[in-house]
Amino acid sequence: MNSMNVVGVGTFSLQRKLHVSTADKEVYHAWLRDNGLEELLQLNVPPKTTEALVRERLEDGKPHEHMGLTVFFKNVVR
Repeated sequence: MNSMNVVGVGTFSLQRKLHVSTADKEVYHAWLRDNGLEELLQLNVPPKTTEALVRERLEDGKPHEHMGLTVFFKNVVR
């Protein structure tokens, strides 16, 4: 079941959401430099930028390992 309608409340749906966190900041920053993405290096790379980068790599079938990141999916109800 992907969605459910509750009378008097509304419709709820289950969506798979990508979550990314930096496991090793030094490894991640080195990966950005090694891949020509130095412009993303700041004191803190915005989380949404990192999620978008990983999402694009997954969609393109590129690996996300060895980036110093923890990547997982979580089901959320909306």
